[in-house]
Amino acid sequence: MKKISSSKLAELCPQIFGVDFESDRLDELVSELTGILDEITKLRKLDLSDVPPVVVFDAKATYREGQND
Repeated sequence: MKKISSSKLAELCPQIFGVDFESDRLDELVSELTGILDEITKLRKLDLSDVPPVVVFDAKATYREGQND
């Protein structure tokens, strides 16, 4: 994933959130979002192919005999 620059993120924030931010609020938002995006990048690099999911969704589980008591 390509890293987005702070200036580009500041440019995109009003479009994404639909709000015009004051300069100081925008700087704070960009700082926070940059940290979050950095952490997401780290998470995407993790190899989780051998890790089973924590939750397995089974839509039919509640309809099986004996489970809807």
